[in-house]
Amino acid sequence: MALFQSTPLCGAKQSLLTDILNYTRPRQLFPEPTDLGHLIGDVHQMIAEGLEGRGITYRQRVETPLSDVSVDVDQFKQVLINLLKNAYQAMPAGGELAVFLRNKPDDKNVEIEIRDTGEGIPPEIQDKLFRPYFTTKTTGTGLGLAISKQIIERHGGTIALDSKKGTGTSVLIRLPMAEGRSEGASECKPSS
Repeated sequence: MALFQSTPLCGAKQSLLTDILNYTRPRQLFPEPTDLGHLIGDVHQMIAEGLEGRGITYRQRVETPLSDVSVDVDQFKQVLINLLKNAYQAMPAGGELAVFLRNKPDDKNVEIEIRDTGEGIPPEIQDKLFRPYFTTKTTGTGLGLAISKQIIERHGGTIALDSKKGTGTSVLIRLPMAEGRSEGASECKPSS
């Protein structure tokens, strides 16, 4: 007889414990120069499986040439997974998810904009979204955005959002450009 059995409740408790540990004891960063266009495309492919029938169109536009950023790929994937999943969940009746990547040479940053045409976020809760344990969902820990913000800030970046109820949300991430290296960029075709 197994001493521990994996049950949905056990999995939820494990997820909560992992989130709490990630927030209270952040992992060490191992940054490396990264092509954000490819990284975001990979994350989208990973989470888009099973969403084809939801009527959501994905579009990605990358400024050419886009400077690389230096990020811990595994931890930044966690940020992107969280933000893209939130965007998909905000569009239960379908819509468009657009990701724009552009250089901001005046302040030596690369900007990522994740824009959805979902339900939008009520103004009275926007200030609370990055607080630990705040959630509007029936499931989840309320740590996803808090952890995402923490990871972005540990990379020397910033995150902000602009949302209007009924018209959607834009999340803006700014990250410092990697020193002395830039890559070409591409445009990904929309998909449903």
